[in-house]
Formats: sequence, structure tokens, C-alpha cells
Amino acid sequence: MLVLVIGSALREISGDQAQFGMTYIAGARTAPKYRLYALEQRWAALVEDKESGSSVEGELVHIPDDRWAEVAASEPPGLAPGPVELEDGRLVTAALGDPEYLRVHGEDITEFGSFPSYLRSRK
Repeated sequence: MLVLVIGSALREISGDQAQFGMTYIAGARTAPKYRLYALEQRWAALVEDKESGSSVEGELVHIPDDRWAEVAASEPPGLAPGPVELEDGRLVTAALGDPEYLRVHGEDITEFGSFPSYLRSRK
């Protein structure tokens, strides 16, 4: 399965995607219609916003089908895998957030363009 990782599974953050059963394919960006949220400065999620969204940077990885359930189950409350459009028009799976949940429990970090950029700003 081809997945866009945008948070804790990014190489810069996890250090080793293979521990999650992931194989790095390439860097990628979403279509410019998403808002990026941080949850507890540990996870990241996208929320579609066609009017004020931006393009968000991430990494395409391959996850074997037999590891998918384990990876999907590791998402925290308020986040779930779902379809996301890349800037080249392809649809892939990524972490989507429940907009209401993230408004209360998350932080809108869209202005940073990526989860690692946000984390670097916090140091």
C-alpha cells in the first residue's frame, strides 16, 4: 500500500521507517487544499480545506499489506487513515484528522508546511 506519511513516521523524526515496516519511496506534497495539525507535538494529521488549505510536505512510503492493520491501529484518537490528493493528482492514504477533535485537542500548524518544520520551530 502506498501511504503519505506526514508526522512521526517521517525519516527525520522516526530515524528508521523500516521499524514500522515502511520502505521510503520519495518525497511528496499534497494538493494545496489541506490544513496540517499537530497533536501533542507527537502526531500530525491533515484536514481538507479547499478554501484556505495549503500544500503539505511528506514522504511516500510502501507498507506491506500484512503490516497495514498494525500501522493504522497506531494512530491516536481523532486520527484515521483516509484518501489524500497529491499535487500531481494521485490519491494515496494519509493520516486524516477529525476537524472538530483537532480544533479542541490539536494545533493548526499549516503555516510551517511540514511537521518537522513545526518541531524545529519549537526548539
